[in-house]
Amino acid sequence: MNHELYEKLFGQLDRKYCAYYQVLMYLSFFTFVMSVVTVVYRMVAGGFKKLRFEMIDVLTLVSGFVSYFSARLLYSMCIR
Repeated sequence: MNHELYEKLFGQLDRKYCAYYQVLMYLSFFTFVMSVVTVVYRMVAGGFKKLRFEMIDVLTLVSGFVSYFSARLLYSMCIR
């Protein structure tokens, strides 16, 4: 395989592409905050005497946090 072609396909990108991870981090954080608000709303929707916390709520919060943390980690690695 030609070295120039290899570098174009698999070489390092410029720092300007770090903006992708920054936008992804912001979107992930917004999604995580919305999932927290949704879970809290679902918990108190039935009244304070019947606070429910179901497995789907745990999965929603964990997946939202992991998504945000991954994007933040990738952005931090990119800008250094």
